Order: sequence, then C-alpha cells, then structure tokens
Amino acid sequence: MMPDLTKPWCYYVPSDQKWAEQGGFIPSIVVEGDQGHYPMTGNKDQIPWMWGPTLEEAYAQAARANERMGKSEDEVDRIVSSSMRVIA
Repeated sequence: MMPDLTKPWCYYVPSDQKWAEQGGFIPSIVVEGDQGHYPMTGNKDQIPWMWGPTLEEAYAQAARANERMGKSEDEVDRIVSSSMRVIA
C-alpha cells in the first residue's frame, strides 16, 4: 500500500529495520494519522533504501532529510506520535 503524501509526513528510521546483508538501516515514511509506517523497501526487483551504516548515522540522515523538507523536530515528533496511537 502506498502512503498518502498529501497529508503531513516525515522520514523515520525504526531501530529494528537493519538490513544485515548490506549493513544499513531501511528508512520509513510516516504519515500523520496513519497507523504504523511505510518501509522504503522498493519494488521486488529493487534494493531497499539504506541509511547508516550505524543507527546514529541513519537517524542523522533522517533528520537532515526532514530538515530539507522544512520539518522541525517538533513537527516530526508530532507526526511519528500520531502514527503510534491505537485506532479503536
């Protein structure tokens, strides 16, 4: 399923998304109000996006990418928090 990028969104790096074969972390897109996240794994014939090789470097890459889109840390936190709420 593709994310709806007409809503506020940001990049996020889940700490459990390490791709050991390539030594990096697969970033995700988080959309405000959507439960969960969308790993950037590409199509079946593509190699996933990878940031890293350490988790700290992957986090820094996500922060830079979000900053380039004009997202503040507070806005990113709000978007990520909204994706963690349980939908009843």
